[in-house]
Amino acid sequence: MLRKLCEDNIAVKIDDDRFARMSKKYTEEQKELAEKIKAVSAELDKQETQAMTIDVFISTVRKYTRAKTLTERMLNDGLSG
Repeated sequence: MLRKLCEDNIAVKIDDDRFARMSKKYTEEQKELAEKIKAVSAELDKQETQAMTIDVFISTVRKYTRAKTLTERMLNDGLSG
């Protein structure tokens, strides 16, 4: 995109003022998109961490709700958590 803009400016298809405005707008847009990508990536990491925590919780609940007998280890797990 920027390359084409520069080529058009060199070929005098667009004047210098318009080139400067379009180039500035393009640069600002790229910066905004980079910030959005960073924010979305951080949110994705947060969601993945939450999903793993929920999976561990569900696994632990299943382990104890399906138990036939109460073991010493189960008691110790409950006291240490």
